[in-house]
Amino acid sequence: MNKKVILIAFIHTCIFVFIYCFLQYIGYIDFLTKDENLIKWDAIWYNEIRSSGYFAVPIKM
Repeated sequence: MNKKVILIAFIHTCIFVFIYCFLQYIGYIDFLTKDENLIKWDAIWYNEIRSSGYFAVPIKM
């Protein structure tokens, strides 16, 4: 790969990480890192599968 592309990607990643850490430090994005927000997505289903297993009901046609 081109060294210039790798350098640009590295600088972009560093800037992104710095901005994310800064916003988290000032409390602007604190809500994104809480465990309660995972429950809003598919975590409930995954926890249900983890605890009771996965089973499927066959569809009769």
